[in-house]
Amino acid sequence: MNWLEIELSMIVLIYFFSVILLGNYYRVKDQPTIDKSKANTLSIVVAGLGQVYSRYIKLGFILMAIQVLTFFSLLISWITGEEFLVVLVILTILSVIHTNFTAGRMNDKRLKVLMQKVAAAQYKRLKSVIDAGAIFSPDTNILMHEQLTLVAAFRDSDVNMYVSKQVLKELDGLKNNSNASVRKKAQYGFDVLELYQKDGRIKFLEIPSQSYLKKKNLTGGPDEKIIASCLQQKEEQVPVVFLSNDKGARLLARDAGIPLSNV
Repeated sequence: MNWLEIELSMIVLIYFFSVILLGNYYRVKDQPTIDKSKANTLSIVVAGLGQVYSRYIKLGFILMAIQVLTFFSLLISWITGEEFLVVLVILTILSVIHTNFTAGRMNDKRLKVLMQKVAAAQYKRLKSVIDAGAIFSPDTNILMHEQLTLVAAFRDSDVNMYVSKQVLKELDGLKNNSNASVRKKAQYGFDVLELYQKDGRIKFLEIPSQSYLKKKNLTGGPDEKIIASCLQQKEEQVPVVFLSNDKGARLLARDAGIPLSNV
Protein backbone atom coordinates (compact mmCIF):
# COMPACT_ATOMS: atom_id res chain seq x y z
CA MET A 1 0.00 0.00 0.00
CA ASN A 2 1.52 3.35 -1.08
CA TRP A 3 1.31 6.66 0.77
CA LEU A 4 -1.53 7.90 -1.44
CA GLU A 5 -3.68 4.88 -0.56
CA ILE A 6 -2.87 5.36 3.16
CA GLU A 7 -3.84 9.03 2.98
CA LEU A 8 -7.09 8.16 1.18
CA SER A 9 -7.83 5.51 3.81
CA MET A 10 -7.29 8.07 6.56
CA ILE A 11 -9.55 10.59 4.81
CA VAL A 12 -12.33 8.01 4.41
CA LEU A 13 -11.92 6.91 8.05
CA ILE A 14 -12.11 10.50 9.29
CA TYR A 15 -15.12 11.09 7.03
CA PHE A 16 -16.80 7.95 8.35
CA PHE A 17 -16.41 8.96 12.00
CA SER A 18 -17.46 12.54 11.22
CA VAL A 19 -20.65 11.28 9.59
CA ILE A 20 -21.38 9.02 12.57
CA LEU A 21 -20.80 11.85 15.06
CA LEU A 22 -22.91 14.34 13.09
CA GLY A 23 -25.70 11.82 12.62
CA ASN A 24 -25.72 10.91 16.31
CA TYR A 25 -25.63 14.59 17.31
CA TYR A 26 -28.79 15.40 15.33
CA ARG A 27 -30.39 12.08 16.39
CA VAL A 28 -30.03 12.97 20.07
CA LYS A 29 -30.73 16.71 19.76
CA ASP A 30 -34.49 17.14 19.63
CA GLN A 31 -35.32 20.36 17.76
CA PRO A 32 -38.42 22.33 18.90
CA THR A 33 -39.09 23.18 15.24
CA ILE A 34 -37.63 21.97 11.96
CA ASP A 35 -35.94 24.65 9.83
CA LYS A 36 -36.40 23.68 6.17
CA SER A 37 -33.38 25.67 4.93
CA LYS A 38 -31.15 24.11 7.60
CA ALA A 39 -32.45 20.64 6.73
CA ASN A 40 -31.63 21.24 3.04
CA THR A 41 -28.14 22.53 3.90
CA LEU A 42 -27.41 19.48 6.05
CA SER A 43 -28.59 17.22 3.22
CA ILE A 44 -26.10 18.90 0.89
CA VAL A 45 -23.28 18.49 3.42
CA VAL A 46 -24.05 14.79 3.96
CA ALA A 47 -26.88 12.95 2.22
CA GLY A 48 -29.26 11.77 4.92
CA LEU A 49 -28.14 14.24 7.60
CA GLY A 50 -31.09 16.50 6.80
CA GLN A 51 -33.42 13.54 7.33
CA VAL A 52 -31.92 12.80 10.76
CA TYR A 53 -32.30 16.47 11.70
CA SER A 54 -35.92 16.39 10.46
CA ARG A 55 -36.59 13.28 12.62
CA TYR A 56 -36.79 10.84 9.71
CA ILE A 57 -33.98 9.02 11.46
CA LYS A 58 -34.10 5.57 9.86
CA LEU A 59 -34.17 6.96 6.32
CA GLY A 60 -31.41 9.41 7.22
CA PHE A 61 -29.03 6.72 8.46
CA ILE A 62 -29.78 4.55 5.42
CA LEU A 63 -28.80 7.41 3.07
CA MET A 64 -25.72 8.19 5.17
CA ALA A 65 -24.69 4.52 5.15
CA ILE A 66 -25.03 4.38 1.34
CA GLN A 67 -22.85 7.49 1.02
CA VAL A 68 -20.17 6.04 3.31
CA LEU A 69 -20.23 2.73 1.41
CA THR A 70 -19.84 4.67 -1.82
CA PHE A 71 -16.66 6.29 -0.45
CA PHE A 72 -15.30 2.85 0.54
CA SER A 73 -16.17 1.47 -2.90
CA LEU A 74 -14.15 4.27 -4.50
CA LEU A 75 -11.25 3.61 -2.16
CA ILE A 76 -11.02 -0.09 -3.01
CA SER A 77 -11.70 0.60 -6.71
CA TRP A 78 -15.07 -1.12 -6.92
CA ILE A 79 -16.35 1.97 -8.71
CA THR A 80 -14.70 4.68 -10.79
CA GLY A 81 -14.45 8.33 -9.86
CA GLU A 82 -17.20 9.21 -12.35
CA GLU A 83 -19.52 6.56 -10.93
CA PHE A 84 -18.77 7.84 -7.44
CA LEU A 85 -19.74 11.40 -8.39
CA VAL A 86 -22.97 10.21 -10.05
CA VAL A 87 -24.02 8.25 -6.95
CA LEU A 88 -23.06 11.17 -4.67
CA VAL A 89 -25.09 13.67 -6.72
CA ILE A 90 -28.13 11.36 -6.87
CA LEU A 91 -28.04 10.74 -3.11
CA THR A 92 -27.71 14.47 -2.40
CA ILE A 93 -30.56 15.38 -4.75
CA LEU A 94 -32.84 12.71 -3.24
CA SER A 95 -31.99 13.85 0.28
CA VAL A 96 -32.62 17.53 -0.50
CA ILE A 97 -35.91 16.82 -2.31
CA HIS A 98 -37.15 14.71 0.59
CA THR A 99 -36.27 17.30 3.26
CA ASN A 100 -37.74 20.10 1.14
CA PHE A 101 -41.13 18.35 1.00
CA THR A 102 -41.24 16.80 4.47
CA ALA A 103 -39.67 19.33 6.87
CA GLY A 104 -42.85 21.42 7.03
CA ARG A 105 -44.98 18.28 7.35
CA MET A 106 -42.94 17.15 10.34
CA ASN A 107 -43.49 20.55 11.99
CA ASP A 108 -47.24 20.12 11.50
CA LYS A 109 -47.07 16.62 12.96
CA ARG A 110 -45.09 17.76 16.00
CA LEU A 111 -47.47 20.69 16.54
CA LYS A 112 -50.44 18.34 16.37
CA VAL A 113 -48.89 16.03 18.98
CA LEU A 114 -48.13 19.02 21.22
CA MET A 115 -51.69 20.35 20.88
CA GLN A 116 -53.08 16.91 21.75
CA LYS A 117 -50.93 16.83 24.90
CA VAL A 118 -52.11 20.31 25.87
CA ALA A 119 -55.73 19.30 25.21
CA ALA A 120 -55.33 16.20 27.38
CA ALA A 121 -53.90 18.32 30.22
CA GLN A 122 -56.75 20.82 29.90
CA TYR A 123 -59.31 18.02 29.93
CA LYS A 124 -57.81 16.68 33.18
CA ARG A 125 -58.45 20.09 34.76
CA LEU A 126 -62.11 19.82 33.76
CA LYS A 127 -62.48 16.18 34.82
CA SER A 128 -63.51 16.99 38.41
CA VAL A 129 -66.32 19.21 37.08
CA ILE A 130 -67.41 16.46 34.67
CA ASP A 131 -67.32 13.81 37.40
CA ALA A 132 -69.59 16.03 39.51
CA GLY A 133 -72.25 15.70 36.79
CA ALA A 134 -71.85 19.08 35.10
CA ILE A 135 -73.17 19.88 31.64
CA PHE A 136 -70.92 22.13 29.59
CA SER A 137 -72.21 25.24 27.86
CA PRO A 138 -69.30 26.46 25.73
CA ASP A 139 -68.78 30.02 24.61
CA THR A 140 -67.88 30.71 20.97
CA ASN A 141 -64.18 31.13 21.80
CA ILE A 142 -64.05 27.60 23.24
CA LEU A 143 -65.47 26.11 20.04
CA MET A 144 -63.00 28.19 18.01
CA HIS A 145 -59.81 27.51 19.96
CA GLU A 146 -60.29 24.48 22.23
CA GLN A 147 -61.77 21.87 19.90
CA LEU A 148 -59.24 19.19 20.88
CA THR A 149 -60.12 19.61 24.56
CA LEU A 150 -63.81 19.12 23.76
CA VAL A 151 -62.94 16.05 21.67
CA ALA A 152 -60.89 14.65 24.58
CA ALA A 153 -63.88 15.24 26.89
CA PHE A 154 -66.15 13.47 24.39
CA ARG A 155 -63.89 10.42 24.12
CA ASP A 156 -63.01 10.04 27.79
CA SER A 157 -66.30 10.94 29.49
CA ASP A 158 -70.07 10.99 29.07
CA VAL A 159 -70.32 14.77 29.38
CA ASN A 160 -73.16 16.53 27.54
CA MET A 161 -73.18 20.01 26.03
CA TYR A 162 -75.88 22.67 26.00
CA VAL A 163 -75.11 25.24 23.30
CA SER A 164 -76.84 28.59 22.93
CA LYS A 165 -78.11 29.30 19.44
CA GLN A 166 -76.35 32.66 19.79
CA VAL A 167 -73.09 30.67 19.73
CA LEU A 168 -74.26 28.96 16.53
CA LYS A 169 -74.98 32.36 14.96
CA GLU A 170 -71.52 33.65 15.87
CA LEU A 171 -69.83 30.48 14.68
CA ASP A 172 -71.73 30.63 11.39
CA GLY A 173 -70.59 34.22 10.88
CA LEU A 174 -66.97 33.24 11.51
CA LYS A 175 -67.33 30.42 8.98
CA ASN A 176 -67.67 33.13 6.32
CA ASN A 177 -64.78 35.25 7.61
CA SER A 178 -62.28 36.66 5.08
CA ASN A 179 -59.43 35.03 7.03
CA ALA A 180 -58.93 31.41 5.90
CA SER A 181 -57.57 30.36 9.30
CA VAL A 182 -60.64 31.72 11.07
CA ARG A 183 -62.96 29.97 8.59
CA LYS A 184 -61.14 26.68 9.15
CA LYS A 185 -61.38 26.93 12.95
CA ALA A 186 -65.09 27.76 12.72
CA GLN A 187 -65.65 24.69 10.55
CA TYR A 188 -63.80 22.55 13.09
CA GLY A 189 -66.10 24.01 15.74
CA PHE A 190 -69.12 22.79 13.80
CA ASP A 191 -67.42 19.39 13.41
CA VAL A 192 -67.15 19.13 17.21
CA LEU A 193 -70.83 20.03 17.63
CA GLU A 194 -71.78 17.40 15.09
CA LEU A 195 -69.65 14.83 16.92
CA TYR A 196 -71.66 15.40 20.11
CA GLN A 197 -74.96 15.59 18.21
CA LYS A 198 -74.50 12.22 16.50
CA ASP A 199 -74.03 10.65 19.94
CA GLY A 200 -77.13 12.38 21.35
CA ARG A 201 -75.07 14.42 23.77
CA ILE A 202 -75.98 17.97 22.79
CA LYS A 203 -78.92 20.32 23.20
CA PHE A 204 -79.29 23.69 21.48
CA LEU A 205 -80.71 26.44 23.67
CA GLU A 206 -83.04 29.12 22.37
CA ILE A 207 -81.96 32.75 22.67
CA PRO A 208 -83.99 34.30 25.53
CA SER A 209 -86.52 37.00 24.76
CA GLN A 210 -85.79 40.70 25.22
CA SER A 211 -88.24 40.81 28.12
CA TYR A 212 -86.28 38.06 29.91
CA LEU A 213 -82.99 39.86 29.27
CA LYS A 214 -84.43 43.10 30.62
CA LYS A 215 -85.81 41.32 33.68
CA LYS A 216 -82.32 39.97 34.44
CA ASN A 217 -80.69 43.37 33.85
CA LEU A 218 -78.90 42.13 30.73
CA THR A 219 -78.53 44.57 27.84
CA GLY A 220 -78.89 42.03 25.06
CA GLY A 221 -75.34 41.93 23.74
CA PRO A 222 -74.03 38.67 22.21
CA ASP A 223 -72.27 37.53 25.41
CA GLU A 224 -75.29 38.37 27.53
CA LYS A 225 -77.60 36.37 25.27
CA ILE A 226 -75.35 33.33 25.70
CA ILE A 227 -75.19 33.85 29.47
CA ALA A 228 -78.98 34.30 29.62
CA SER A 229 -79.40 30.91 27.91
CA CYS A 230 -77.30 29.37 30.69
CA LEU A 231 -79.20 31.30 33.33
CA GLN A 232 -82.51 29.85 32.15
CA GLN A 233 -81.05 26.34 32.50
CA LYS A 234 -79.79 27.11 36.00
CA GLU A 235 -83.29 28.28 36.97
CA GLU A 236 -84.58 24.90 35.77
CA GLN A 237 -82.06 23.15 38.07
CA VAL A 238 -79.88 21.98 35.17
CA PRO A 239 -76.24 21.62 36.40
CA VAL A 240 -74.85 23.74 33.57
CA VAL A 241 -71.28 25.10 33.70
CA PHE A 242 -70.40 27.99 31.40
CA LEU A 243 -67.09 27.41 29.59
CA SER A 244 -65.31 30.53 28.38
CA ASN A 245 -61.80 31.92 28.02
CA ASP A 246 -63.22 35.43 27.54
CA LYS A 247 -62.64 37.40 30.76
CA GLY A 248 -65.47 39.79 29.99
CA ALA A 249 -67.95 36.97 29.47
CA ARG A 250 -66.75 35.25 32.66
CA LEU A 251 -67.29 38.46 34.64
CA LEU A 252 -70.88 38.69 33.38
CA ALA A 253 -71.51 34.98 34.06
CA ARG A 254 -70.10 35.23 37.57
CA ASP A 255 -72.22 38.30 38.25
CA ALA A 256 -75.29 36.36 37.08
CA GLY A 257 -74.42 33.53 39.47
CA ILE A 258 -73.69 30.95 36.80
CA PRO A 259 -71.07 28.25 37.58
CA LEU A 260 -68.18 28.69 35.15
CA SER A 261 -64.78 27.43 34.15
CA ASN A 262 -62.10 28.31 31.65
CA VAL A 263 -60.05 25.88 29.55
